[in-house]
Amino acid sequence: IAGTPKEIVAAYTELTGRPAVPPEWAFGLWASTCFVPFTDASVLEQARRLRAEGIPCDVVNLDCFWQRAQMWCDFEWDTTRIPDPKRLLAELHREGFHTCLWINPYVSIQSALYREGATHGYFLRRPDGSIYHPIVWNQRTERGMGLCAIVDFTNREAASWYRSRLEALLALGADAFKPDFAEEIPDDAVFANGHRGAMMHNPYPLLYQREVFEATRAHADRVVAWSRSAAPGVQRYPGHWSGDPECTFVDLANTLRGGLAAAMSGLAYWSHDIGGFWGDPSPELFVRWAQAGLLSALSRYHGATPRDPWRFGDEALAIFREYAQLRSRLVPYLVSYGWQASEDGVPLMRPMVMEFPDDPAGFAFDLQYCLGRELLVSPVVRADGWVTTYLPRGRWTDWWTSTVHEGPTTLRRQVPLRELPLYVRDDSLVVLGPARSHVGECAADPLTVEAFVTTEAAFILRGDAGTVAFQCRRSRGEVVLEAGATPATVILRLHHAPPVAIVAADGRGLARLDGPGLERGEAGWTVDGPLVVVKARARRIEIR
Repeated sequence: IAGTPKEIVAAYTELTGRPAVPPEWAFGLWASTCFVPFTDASVLEQARRLRAEGIPCDVVNLDCFWQRAQMWCDFEWDTTRIPDPKRLLAELHREGFHTCLWINPYVSIQSALYREGATHGYFLRRPDGSIYHPIVWNQRTERGMGLCAIVDFTNREAASWYRSRLEALLALGADAFKPDFAEEIPDDAVFANGHRGAMMHNPYPLLYQREVFEATRAHADRVVAWSRSAAPGVQRYPGHWSGDPECTFVDLANTLRGGLAAAMSGLAYWSHDIGGFWGDPSPELFVRWAQAGLLSALSRYHGATPRDPWRFGDEALAIFREYAQLRSRLVPYLVSYGWQASEDGVPLMRPMVMEFPDDPAGFAFDLQYCLGRELLVSPVVRADGWVTTYLPRGRWTDWWTSTVHEGPTTLRRQVPLRELPLYVRDDSLVVLGPARSHVGECAADPLTVEAFVTTEAAFILRGDAGTVAFQCRRSRGEVVLEAGATPATVILRLHHAPPVAIVAADGRGLARLDGPGLERGEAGWTVDGPLVVVKARARRIEIR
């Protein structure tokens, strides 16, 4: 399987499995209840506040405390705080949210579920035949699980028993699960297949996540999980997150390095806890982490303490809203790369060495990445706002200012808190959806094509509504955008445009509209300095 990094990942995932495509709502923002007790009232308050603040969000993650404390994981709702789980899940659905429930493969010895599993032999055993009772997850907090048993997924009856609990929650209205843990397997534990823990340590997360993923897929065409541990093959069951970093700028940088290393190992969908997990982030750290998180393959805010953006002040809230809205509009772009990953295994977040294998100058820049082919993301991981970005050979446009940089070049800048350095590669089309509070609110119409074209660019838009091929050519003062069959209105935003004399859509001339708005007609065009904007329901747009 030797080759370029992309060729290696493609060959590796051909052997070990290509990633499934998550549902479109999974590409939106995930809001977590965090690692604190919550009630049905507090969950609904959080969800409604997100809508009131204009923050697009698609998923509410109900973390540990949907179950009774110390009983993790017995799949029993804590009805003292959530008396009617079905009603809560239904209310979240009515407000446009999907739901995710935290789970793990350990069963507390205090629970009735333990007694049931022990009776039927569903847990890992010691060499003497007794049930293994490790102490799990109590080093950092007294609210850990303590003595428990570990489900043996090599025992098909045990796997079916575990899956039946998931199916009951799905029938109640849950949409996804967060399969946490699975890495704490004692070396001398005995599995039903005869192997010891030392051999099964790495395959165990694969078996665990497969059961969760397949149980969910029995209820929906396309599904997602939010897993932590990994081993070869888990890329089949997206997605994964980094675990529990400290709330420091150092941990932000190290988390990003870990995620890009995971991409080199074939994980197409990777994310991290916006703000960090352990501790309380400063407003500046929360913003910088949010900017990186909202431009990752998947996006979720979560922590040991609450991470709702309004808790960090008005400035942080405004910046978070801006990037969450950008992420929401990027969903069609991200989904398209999800479909591509299902065919070639290439991850959505691409380290420089993966996207530019012939440019060794970029290999050392391990804190920046390409999101898809077109976008280069350079997160700020220092408290003082200084960031160094390497731009490979070619022409790059600053997303925020439209400034053009000729690569190869290295930029060292101190950027304001509101800015995450983001650049667009030349000869690129970035397709954005409309502003939506969640992806189910309306169809992706209109579609905005941000065109950065010197000669020729193409992009294949893929999703639930089908496939649309966009191609844009620029030659001798003429620009032509052609689109495959699409029911959507297309807004072409041509950057660095030539002087304009004629604009036509499907051969028909368009009247110029005064002012910046395009809402007054089905079609029109306007000029704003070097930017030409054309709005039309057409398959061919020409600018001369």
